[in-house]
Amino acid sequence: MAKVIRADEVPALIPDGATMAVSGIVLSGFAEEVAIAVEQSFLGKGHPCGLTLMQGAGIGNAMPPVAPEDFAGIHHFGHEGLVAKWIGGHTGVAPNMAHLIEQNRCEAYCIPQGVVVQLYREIAAHRPGVITTVGLGTFLDPRLGGAKMNAATTADYVELVELGGREYLLYKSFPIDVALIRGTTADERGNIAMDEEALLLEQLPLAQAAKNSGEKHYESIGLDELEVADNNDHAQNGDGVKVEQSLRYGFGFDRRQIPDLVNVHHDRGSYSRRC
Repeated sequence: MAKVIRADEVPALIPDGATMAVSGIVLSGFAEEVAIAVEQSFLGKGHPCGLTLMQGAGIGNAMPPVAPEDFAGIHHFGHEGLVAKWIGGHTGVAPNMAHLIEQNRCEAYCIPQGVVVQLYREIAAHRPGVITTVGLGTFLDPRLGGAKMNAATTADYVELVELGGREYLLYKSFPIDVALIRGTTADERGNIAMDEEALLLEQLPLAQAAKNSGEKHYESIGLDELEVADNNDHAQNGDGVKVEQSLRYGFGFDRRQIPDLVNVHHDRGSYSRRC
């Protein structure tokens, strides 16, 4: 069984310099309250810091009629020092993050959303990465910039490879230390179901990628409500559960109040956290 902690304790479990990948599109599938807790911890204590942030789709709500003070999603992570490197497909709905990249205050690689979500599967399987023709002849091609988005980004990430006499791009795998995802229900073992989420996104391969990235891993899941699931419709990768204090859900931006708890499971000396 797992230990229950509060959401404001979660940021202390994320090590400085970790690679943190998040699920979501707009605000669907995104654990908003955990993001708020991470932001507040960084602004108040300076930790966690130096994170590599990875995402597929755009995650945020910066569009009319939402007021700037209500901006959400990865907008919360757009502070210099909190994120040292960004890898993803879209920041248009998260102005703080977009400005961080634009102003050369973090490294940034813009790669296709489909490549990102497939890369989680490759990381989980310990394969070298996603090999595809997607991006050839564009800014993703290392001969044309290699997905680098600003002057602060100098290291090469995308690699040009040849197989069977044909050119491909290799988007290389790397370990995922923290997976921040969102589900609806969980059982007492921490298995997570998405049965009432607006969309079934990349939650499963992302959880698998974090779980298979090493002996010490941190996996975070925000939940609508804590209940024991009595069916087989789970992602069999859970080690604990977090129930969020209040959630923005679907494609809207309403909130509903529910308990603020986190379930943390300790297994074989590693730490698997759902937050």
